[in-house]
Amino acid sequence: MDSTSEDHQNKDSDQIIHAIGKFGRWQFLAFLAIGLLYIPNTWSVGVIAFLNAKTDYWCSIPSDLKMDLTVEEWKEISGQNVSRCEIFNISRSMIVNLSVPKDLPKIPCESFTFDQSKFTSTIASEWNLVCSESYKVSLAQTVYFLGQMIGIVIFGILSDKFGRKRMFIPLSCLMSLFGVVASIVGNYEGFLVMRFLMALTSVGSNESMFSYLLELSGGRWTSVLSQGFFLWWVLAWVTVAPIAYFLPHWRILHLVTSGPSILALTLICLLPESPKWLLATGRREEAEDVTVRIAVFNGNENRVPNTWKLTSTSTKISDKQGQNIWDIMRYPELRLKTILLCYCWMAVSLTYYGLSLNSASLGGDIFMNHIIGGLMEIPGYGGAMLLMNVFGRKWTLSLAFSSSGIVLLSIALVPKDMEWLALAVAFIGKATITLAFGTIFTYTAEIFPTVVRATGLGSCSCFARFGALIAPWIGMLDSYHPYVPITIYGVLAMVAGITVLFFPETKESKLPDSFMESEMMKLGLPWNKSKSLDFSAPIKH
Repeated sequence: MDSTSEDHQNKDSDQIIHAIGKFGRWQFLAFLAIGLLYIPNTWSVGVIAFLNAKTDYWCSIPSDLKMDLTVEEWKEISGQNVSRCEIFNISRSMIVNLSVPKDLPKIPCESFTFDQSKFTSTIASEWNLVCSESYKVSLAQTVYFLGQMIGIVIFGILSDKFGRKRMFIPLSCLMSLFGVVASIVGNYEGFLVMRFLMALTSVGSNESMFSYLLELSGGRWTSVLSQGFFLWWVLAWVTVAPIAYFLPHWRILHLVTSGPSILALTLICLLPESPKWLLATGRREEAEDVTVRIAVFNGNENRVPNTWKLTSTSTKISDKQGQNIWDIMRYPELRLKTILLCYCWMAVSLTYYGLSLNSASLGGDIFMNHIIGGLMEIPGYGGAMLLMNVFGRKWTLSLAFSSSGIVLLSIALVPKDMEWLALAVAFIGKATITLAFGTIFTYTAEIFPTVVRATGLGSCSCFARFGALIAPWIGMLDSYHPYVPITIYGVLAMVAGITVLFFPETKESKLPDSFMESEMMKLGLPWNKSKSLDFSAPIKH
């Protein structure tokens, strides 16, 4: 529980947090309940690595050539050592006499056989997504992230209009429904549609849950809860690997990981609507009722006596309310900062998902790669909490990007036969890019003024989804060399690390409320010492 002096700080600007406390038993239980719901919502992303898992395949033996041959013998005789998409136009007598001319013309494969030693079925083996159809595997991942890209905009607006709780509960249930349908749909096109709808609803639900938690905390607990929220992501990422191991058929795996989100219905009676959102939308009496109930539960009855009411408070903001992304572009400093931040979000997301969903291309076991990669995120998010408060936001973010870039580029120096070393270096890169991911959320929120903070975050997050959207296509470049995608990720991260150095420092600065205050936070040369800004003095126009 926070001290009385801490709670009385800023009480005029945030009466709700003063009444319920910056963190207490109720916030902890809400964090627990929402986190448990966040896990199955996140499985829909982590499961991609196993739905799309790369398995060995070869041309099936034509029915008129069925003979007692081993797989390796068939591959050798049919000429599949170079290409698995076509075979020699051979006859049965050639196989019997083991006399197959090497200059025989090749014909396309009629059907394929897939290795089932790890996965009995994937979307590739289900619909023969190999050779000329192999692009459809990456397309499935792209369609999913396209759904997230659209959903984060649509449901961010709807969450502001209709409420946090009214978004994340029904959206979680819809995601579960679409996931179940995707598990039983009979064709690839139907699967794509359902996965798109899953992404659309899951990202809307997750963003609403994130906003819900942050609106009920204050002080240092805001950063603690924001980074703690990501630890639920890590738990989901780690646990999906053993589930996939024991459920090697993609349909069963998808059904089991999608179904639990329906449990969001249990939160209808357990969680109230966000009192901050209720107050912001003019529902004052409901906000007071929820605030009192939470305060009593947290043991803060003395702060909400029978006569307690939310008094009218206002912060003088020099700009008109209700801005949008086009208004951001009217201000030169904010415009340039927004453009550069969008690039940084694209770089961090592309690198993160590229490493997370394509680690199998570096060798090793796909399940252990997934688990270790998830565990490597824990020091990333934990480090973000510590380093941001010690070294500041921009230096932490620049260090994270630059370290990730250096680590990933160094993989190109690892001999191809030392895949264990390449994996170890890639996992270090995963930890550093996670540090960047954890930091950039907080930093971006502190760059944008209050009047467009949600809009700015949403716009940057759209570019993050764009990065995730193109990640699988860059991952396909591993067909030329396993280290090509890693090198691209490293270059993008290095450029982002240098870019961040020109940003202002926001540590210990008051959050800007207006456009004019945000314009005072100027880009500059990295060796110019940043100063914490105080906007309490009147702004001269």
